[in-house]
Amino acid sequence: MAETPTSGETAAELHPGLLAAPPLVCACHGVTRGGLYTNRLFPWLMDKLLSREDVEAQRSRLLEPVSGHVLEVGFGTGLNLFHYTPELTSLTAIDNSPGMLDRARPRLKRVDFPVHLRPADLHELPMQDATFDAVVCTFTLCSVQRPEAGLAEILRVLKPGGWLYLLEHGLAEHARAQRWQRRLNPVQRRLAGGCQLDRDIPGLVAAAGFAGHQLETGRMARVPSVFGTLFAGRAQRSAKGASVQ
Repeated sequence: MAETPTSGETAAELHPGLLAAPPLVCACHGVTRGGLYTNRLFPWLMDKLLSREDVEAQRSRLLEPVSGHVLEVGFGTGLNLFHYTPELTSLTAIDNSPGMLDRARPRLKRVDFPVHLRPADLHELPMQDATFDAVVCTFTLCSVQRPEAGLAEILRVLKPGGWLYLLEHGLAEHARAQRWQRRLNPVQRRLAGGCQLDRDIPGLVAAAGFAGHQLETGRMARVPSVFGTLFAGRAQRSAKGASVQ
């Protein structure tokens, strides 16, 4: 897959076809609204779009190093569940979409580690400080109303030296694509659970107060950068003697 580095970053290889969603329907969740579309059709659609083989391969790559007591924010329909390794001790999973959680519950019976599933808002996590060894966030920051507050909460509940693992789509590199992202945002938000196409994921992570971060920047194969600009990697909470390798 051809990639274009973002200014100031090194682009690295990303699995092709990471987001298999068509334009205007992205793989995001996090806005709670009632109705058939929000609670039934949208969770079903996201489940289908993000259970393709190429997307599953990228999840496995991201989650391979995750271990210990883990929090997953924006749990959605639970598609990450089967990519955690035996190094995981326990998983606490949150989402504020009842429809997503309803679709996720049957999957909990198919894993061997304990999963604590609870409705919660990323802006105000109901957990104590320094609770988790790692936090996982996939296709979620695009639909969080206040992503800065969400990242601050993630940083708070991470143990010193703990890692945030994320896989997101967001702001395109070139100005023309960015203009189209802004034009399409109103429709995108309405159809895709509050998703915004032009979230500056590297900028948000850099400003959140992590000790360091590694993000791969790429573009989905055969998908315009308006929809297909991707960011994958991890960020670390500061700890004495701990740093990004």
